[in-house]
Amino acid sequence: IKRFAIDNLLVQFYLEHPDSNGVKIAEEYISHIPAGLSYTLEVEWMPAECSGEHRLYVIIDPENNIQELSENNNIASYPLIIEKAPAVSITDVSISDDEHIKLTWQSKEDAIYYNIYRSENPYFIPTLDNLLASISVSKNISRKTIKNIMTWTDTSAFSIGNVKLNYYYIITYFDEWNNESAFSDRVGEYDIILPSGKSTISLPLKPLNNEPSSVLQSIEGNYISIWELDNQNWKVYTLDNPFNELEELKIDVGYLLLLVEADTLTFLGSVYDEDYNRILSSGEYILGISSLYEISLKEFINYEDIISIWYLYGDEIINADGLDLMSGFGYWIKIDSK
Repeated sequence: IKRFAIDNLLVQFYLEHPDSNGVKIAEEYISHIPAGLSYTLEVEWMPAECSGEHRLYVIIDPENNIQELSENNNIASYPLIIEKAPAVSITDVSISDDEHIKLTWQSKEDAIYYNIYRSENPYFIPTLDNLLASISVSKNISRKTIKNIMTWTDTSAFSIGNVKLNYYYIITYFDEWNNESAFSDRVGEYDIILPSGKSTISLPLKPLNNEPSSVLQSIEGNYISIWELDNQNWKVYTLDNPFNELEELKIDVGYLLLLVEADTLTFLGSVYDEDYNRILSSGEYILGISSLYEISLKEFINYEDIISIWYLYGDEIINADGLDLMSGFGYWIKIDSK
């Protein structure tokens, strides 16, 4: 304000341009600004249901009640990015006592309710069509608050052990302004049927606990050992052995599993969000498949110097050259890099 003092100046704030369906988010009157001075105005606004890229418009004297040399410079705009709240952290996917999927996650202080989405597609996007449940925090439905942990069991799903039906889940939460958080990791379960004897397997899901005893919990008591081969070097895990060299199961590695009787192995964990590529020198390896769909050999590995590729299924050696590679199985590869 240069030449004259101003009284009762109206200032309005809009999300997007007011002439293009912009929403007024605040307005304030400045009671007095002395001539030759400036004024800083602060307003508080809590975004609701509007995450993403926007423009914030500030309008001075929108009704032109103050005489000015020009009425064309009373509006300004600024870019504004409204971010989603941080995603829910799912800390565990497990099987309940009555054989249902149970999800566990860290609660959020500003959560009013949680949405749980479910699909048979491991790479699905949450929509109203796959919204399975809404859990109200205020009603304390299926909620445990010990150490800020919440749990929920999908009692409508009977997919455990069913190789033709696997479910995957995403959790979001809403705050009191109805803002939805970012998506959690996709988690779920995947089943494969294995005969007795030796089979090569891999992890189709990234386990939240990658200790062998945890990954193989669904067949506990029915396996003798699990082995990892990395270029002629073997590591083994057996139950109740304090000297196990194989301490964790990795997502891009295949394993040799020795099973006592035929059984269904249920994997629990999160869906891969990236491909896992390894640079391999000459030698023999058991590799894992980082996809929940069948893939071709060319999609799996880029080596032209593969001598052989096969897998074990209950002691039977099956040549995999020319076959689509299946999720959950490990593939024994011999490479001669020249």
